[in-house]
Amino acid sequence: MSRQSLELAIRNRDYVGALALGEALFRAERPDPDIGAMHGHVLQQLGRHADARRVLDLIKSARPQLASVWIDLCNACIALEDWDAAARSLRHFQTLLPQSAAGWFAGAQIAFAGGRHGDAEAAFARAAAAHPSWVERRFRLGNSAFDQQRFADAAVHYQACVRLRPDWLEARLNLVSSLSLAERYADALVQVRLAGERFPDEVRLLVRYSQLLDLVASPEAERLAVRQRWIEAEPESAQAQLAYANALSAVGENERAHMHYQRAIALDPGQLQARWTALHLPRTSVFSDDEEMQAFARQWRADLAFFESLPEPPDSASCRRLINSCANFSLAYLGSDLRSDYERYGAVLKKLCDRVLPAPPPARPGPDSARVRVGVMSAHFHWHSVSRVWRDLLLGLDAGRIELVCFHLGQHDDASVAAWRARADLFIEGSRDVLGWHQALIDTPLDVLVFLDLGMHPVSQALATQRYARVQCTTSAHPVTSGLAAVDYYLSSAVAEAEDADRHYSESLWRLPGLAWAYTPTDASPSAPASVRPPSLPGSNAGSDDGGPIRFYCAQNGVKLLPQHDAIFARILAGVPDSLLSLTPRLNSNGSARLRARMQPSLQQHGLDPDRCLHIHPEFDYAGYLGVLAQADVMLDTMLFSGGLTSMDALSRDLPIVTLPGQLLRSRQTMAMLKILQLDELIATDVDDYVRIAVRLAREPHWRADLRGRIAERKHRLFEYAATVSALQDFLLDGAPSDRRPSVL
Repeated sequence: MSRQSLELAIRNRDYVGALALGEALFRAERPDPDIGAMHGHVLQQLGRHADARRVLDLIKSARPQLASVWIDLCNACIALEDWDAAARSLRHFQTLLPQSAAGWFAGAQIAFAGGRHGDAEAAFARAAAAHPSWVERRFRLGNSAFDQQRFADAAVHYQACVRLRPDWLEARLNLVSSLSLAERYADALVQVRLAGERFPDEVRLLVRYSQLLDLVASPEAERLAVRQRWIEAEPESAQAQLAYANALSAVGENERAHMHYQRAIALDPGQLQARWTALHLPRTSVFSDDEEMQAFARQWRADLAFFESLPEPPDSASCRRLINSCANFSLAYLGSDLRSDYERYGAVLKKLCDRVLPAPPPARPGPDSARVRVGVMSAHFHWHSVSRVWRDLLLGLDAGRIELVCFHLGQHDDASVAAWRARADLFIEGSRDVLGWHQALIDTPLDVLVFLDLGMHPVSQALATQRYARVQCTTSAHPVTSGLAAVDYYLSSAVAEAEDADRHYSESLWRLPGLAWAYTPTDASPSAPASVRPPSLPGSNAGSDDGGPIRFYCAQNGVKLLPQHDAIFARILAGVPDSLLSLTPRLNSNGSARLRARMQPSLQQHGLDPDRCLHIHPEFDYAGYLGVLAQADVMLDTMLFSGGLTSMDALSRDLPIVTLPGQLLRSRQTMAMLKILQLDELIATDVDDYVRIAVRLAREPHWRADLRGRIAERKHRLFEYAATVSALQDFLLDGAPSDRRPSVL
């Protein structure tokens, strides 16, 4: 055991052996400066920075001209984040070796820690220029910052490595990960796109690329292309199949999406996310016939039964992914009474949520001040049908008696959101998942919680399985029951609901006066660009009253245009020669083509040329929709799921509508408007009556003009909602007992 043995071990980078030798040779009470310098160096290399500093502090005065002592001491102080001591040691070192790359690198770290990033980058660059190994040291700095969860600092280091070595894959991967974890998703997406150009088939990059495209608004074509490349690079990956299926469903390619969901399940039978997402997605964006509709219902129930049959919910992380991903939205468009299905679904969802969400504390028994605290949760406070009909009801509540707390799940921010924010006593917003919003509700004790639109957003749907307030409600903003036991009341319209409607709801039905809406006519959305020119319907440039063709318009979304409408529309068009039907189904090109193909046989059977009598508009904005509305002569409502805002928009412009109500709220919205206007002659009793009314409206311009006049005289009734606000306020102030007292008219 000798000094020479220690030197040899260090030259061979056998630091473990050198440590044993150094500990045997070094004596703190009588330190040998040369042994001490080597021992301190070994301790520093092994990451024992405090021990290295203690040894080097003992011998620095004995060997002030030994540069290695000062740089090792400097690095130990850097590791211990004693920046002043590090800077003093560096000055001694640079006096001895002013052109050393080790000094420049240490100085760069000190400058970086002090926020002098320009000086740091200049010093890092000098070190890297001296020898490539210093770039690798920079990479290790990035790793160290990453391990300490200083993701922004890590990203700076990795970015420098990428700049110096563009083909360094690991640096690019780490850069993307650091930016993502720092929640700089847009920057991460830029970097992953650049990396993808150099490494187009690298699976790890494709996975990150795919994830980022879900976090940043990006073209649908890019999402599809990236996930297609991922599948090609890793065809046996269930996760790749799932990601591609999700991208396909987002563009309405439901059939292809289901193929890949099933492929994911085949590759990994435990892939619950694919099963859960497939449960919520119809096999097609446009049903071909009644049998296809019923097949969706049967498959939905079978898929739900799989989750019901699980002996226990999956692990918490899996449950969290499931409940954050999908809302039970599509089932409502089948048109039948689905209360039992929604209750089954609600029970499954409750089990999943209970695995993720810690039980909230007991709801407070009553107001702790003169004001009742009412929470409102929605992802649709922006310019959206939900906000357009419920915003002013809630904002009209007496601020002296009701404290309003808004939980804004959405990411939009416009004039409508600003109105909510201005009225709210507390407006809670920001990017959170279901656990974050769960905690926000726990931190904000409420007397009443209104879930504005259950079934339209996965997070609110999940949270509604829990009890946060003594009274919890949902509303007719989404006209279907929630099926959730923790939701006490369904707030709806006394005019729209059938006499026996209570049986359609798992909640207690509470009927509010009128439509239970607060609608304000508007000419365009706040965000509609002034440059938009509404599209013209085919045919004549002149309006029908001036000799052009009669223009029927059905403004409903494609999911409401069920197969039974095809023959009805064909009969109407056949009854009015040379008439036109305009549809704005808001479908992509594939969905629109499928709808046209489905409707074509019915039109042809009635002697009609689909190319002349049917116009399916592509997707456009609200101003474009108003342009089509302005050119229409007769509005045709859909059965089973009637118009809501579209019907109000039409009536606000004096346009007559023919409707055929059913027994469920979602088929009776237009009927309620016509009842208020005392225009029962536009409410059909059956399909034949619906056709008769529509044809008569087209054939009898004087009757149509008379109806327009009566609508113009009476439409103000649709916009009056003071009685609804008053009744809603009474409901909230009374505390609407959670024992679910009977609904009232």
